[in-house]
Amino acid sequence: VLNESHFNIVMYTWARKKQPEQAENVFIQMLHSNSRDSFRIPPPKRPTYNALLSAWAGSGSPNSVDKVLEILEEMESSQDDKPDRSTYNKIMSCYANLVGEYEAAKAAEDILLRFAERHNQGLIYEGPQTTCFNIVIKAWSNH
Repeated sequence: VLNESHFNIVMYTWARKKQPEQAENVFIQMLHSNSRDSFRIPPPKRPTYNALLSAWAGSGSPNSVDKVLEILEEMESSQDDKPDRSTYNKIMSCYANLVGEYEAAKAAEDILLRFAERHNQGLIYEGPQTTCFNIVIKAWSNH
């Protein structure tokens, strides 16, 4: 029986190979699966969204920032799959990996502030911790 973790493993494998498009194809299959299929593909949940974020954030792709922000927006507007600390860390890391860009460091800091604000509003259970701040420090040090 296939479950979400099987698909997440495949997506993280594509992420390690720096092929986010392939990870996104797996994600899309999960989104568009239906019960008439010969086997039931589970719908994506937060861990699957985070696997997709990992693929884009670590890809070095020119459109990785656009992709991770698109995924974040989708998660923040979801009733079921709200972002967590890992989600925000992956997005800040995407910015931190853009060496030499002032805007990227500022954007990583803005994501941290957005995360803290959503936590303070009670929209996210867990708040920023040391790792979150270290990612933003890395982003500024790469500037």
